Amino acid sequence: MKRLLIILLLSVCATPLLAQRRYAAFSSREYKSDTIRMDGYTYIKDTINNFKLEIYNAANQLGLPDLVDSNGEPIMELSEYITLPREQRVKIMTILDETFTDEMVASKGKSLLLVNIAFSTQDGSVTDVFFTTSLMEDWPYSKIPVEVYRAIELRLKSEIKAEISEKGRLLPYCDITVPYSRKPSKAPNAEQMTVPKSGEKGSAELP
Repeated sequence: MKRLLIILLLSVCATPLLAQRRYAAFSSREYKSDTIRMDGYTYIKDTINNFKLEIYNAANQLGLPDLVDSNGEPIMELSEYITLPREQRVKIMTILDETFTDEMVASKGKSLLLVNIAFSTQDGSVTDVFFTTSLMEDWPYSKIPVEVYRAIELRLKSEIKAEISEKGRLLPYCDITVPYSRKPSKAPNAEQMTVPKSGEKGSAELP
């Protein structure tokens, strides 16, 4: 029951944003941000309430603000603005499966990584990638080196492209969330992906 509650809390709270947009939102919570500088790039690891971990490139272009339509109304469903062909969804899962080794994802219980992918509305290319997971002791994703997440980001940016509708081109960005929960040697499942509602970045149906 405790594990189920934590998984549900993670899916509700997983809201990948740039650090500067979260200080006010988490001012009443325990919040820690670590900067990891590697050779030629920098990543940020944000810890919230000693429970949730968010990992992202410090060079990310977007802060993922709430999306509104031409009338200023909140956009609650992005499916009419962005389409990700099935072969591209399968490719995303393949990239994750090929990058994470069995040793990396080995876990005694249920574990989850949410991958939030933001796309340019001008050409459908990947602009930003955010990774969210739990700091639970037996969840492996928080212990994986930053360079592994860097490798995933680079492949997503070079190999994945979304189809943006005419309405979508009027938005500052579109995004999808990939809930990833592979057990060692588990085949990819493209149907796990969701197009999140505006204001619910990182939300996902748990597999």
